This record gives sequence, C-alpha cells and structure tokens, in this order.
Amino acid sequence: MTALRRYSEEEIAAIFQKAVVAQEAAQRQQAPDRGLTLDELKAIGAESGIDAAFIEHAATTAHVQPAETDQVTYLRVPIGVSHTVDLPGMLSEANWHRLVAECQAAFRADGRQRLTSTTREWYNGNLRIVVEPSDSGHRLRMRTTKGDAKSLLGMSGVFFGMGLLFALSQFLPDGGGDGLPEIGFLFLFTGLAMGLVSALQQPSWARKREQQMAMLAEKATAWVEADATKALATAAPVAAPQLRIPDAPDAELAPGRNGLRTRG
Repeated sequence: MTALRRYSEEEIAAIFQKAVVAQEAAQRQQAPDRGLTLDELKAIGAESGIDAAFIEHAATTAHVQPAETDQVTYLRVPIGVSHTVDLPGMLSEANWHRLVAECQAAFRADGRQRLTSTTREWYNGNLRIVVEPSDSGHRLRMRTTKGDAKSLLGMSGVFFGMGLLFALSQFLPDGGGDGLPEIGFLFLFTGLAMGLVSALQQPSWARKREQQMAMLAEKATAWVEADATKALATAAPVAAPQLRIPDAPDAELAPGRNGLRTRG
C-alpha cells in the first residue's frame, strides 16, 4: 500500500471509523494501568493550592461502598429489613448519643445500649443498630424483624389447612358429621383473612423501616463528614489564595509629578 494513494470519501469515513474503534478498544485494555497514585494526586493538589490532608481524606472517602438494603421474606412476604452503610470515618461518642436519640424518636422506643471496646449497639426487641469496624473504617449496620409476622402467616396457613380438611369431610362416606363443613368454611375464611391482612400490612411496614434506616444512615454520614472537615481545617488551615499581578511593561507607565513613571 502506497502513501500516495488517494481514498474516496466512503473509504475515508470507513478508515477513520475503524481507527476510532481500534483506539477505544486499546484504551479499554490499558485502563487498569492508567490513572494516578495518591502521591501524584497530592502533587497536583499542591500546585493548585489544595492541602495534601484534604486530598487524602477525599481519596479515602471515595472508596466508601454504597448503602445496601435487603429484605427478609417468608412466603414472599417481607418480614425483616436490613440496611448497611460504610461511614467515611469514625463516629464520635457525641454523635453516637445523637444517633441513639434519633433512633428513640424514629422508632418510638427507649431501647438499651451495649458498648464494647470496638462496637456500639442500640437495640429494642428485634431492632438492632450497630456501629462496628470495617475494612474501609467503620460501618453502620441496622436490621429488624417483625416479630409476629412469621407466626401470623404460619397460623393463617394452619387455619386454612384445617378449614380445607373440614370442608372436604362432607365428601366422606359418612358425610363427615353434622356441622363439619360449616366449621371448615369458617376456618378457611379465618385463614384467608389472616393471610391477607399480613400480606397487605407487611410491605408498608417494610417500606417505612427502610425509609427510617436510610434517614439515620444519612444523618450519621453527615455528622462524620462534618467532624472530618473540622479536624482537617484545624490541622491544616486553608490559606487565602495569593493573586500575583504581573509587572506592566514600560509602555503602560506614565511619568509622575516627581519624574518617576507610574502605572496609567
């Protein structure tokens, strides 16, 4: 192929399209090796007037995993909720007490606390709020289970099964006895009603708990970030940027009263 060959418009478009596709594929293959180290980020920040401590804090919080919300189901009905979020730092003792107060207000329960050297826990029945160490720093883990939901669904199944047996007893050779079909239909109705009430109430309960836990996680995260910002500002005060005005050329200088040239 000679470099003096002339290509048509269709060939030019095809060549550039293939070249772009090939370059993007090569960049994707090289992506894991690209990027900057923390030291390189600090150096760039220093040139821009950003303190290295702020760069390091921002890099640390950039690896915080997003919140995870999960549901525990029984017969496809939600009976439990959990919410876990990595905090961008350590939750102070003062903020832990603030979190406990928020939990008491949100769930309308006094609850109890359990403190160890590494974890803090507030609990009330099946409800658990725990702050514990994690690979990235600290984690806020919340979970709860509707205590009577599983038993209510189980009882509805028992009533439905008993009602079905009594209702079918009329097809036995002896007729199953007087009144048994009526009792069977009563059990069937009771079982269906219990199951329907539980199936309708549990999703609403689960959504409310998810919203409450998300609110608590958001507040705890904001408190930790505020503490970290204050600590960084105290340790490394941010200096006001210095603006340098370049010297004006001689053409912009005018003679003053004393004969010296001044800026015009």
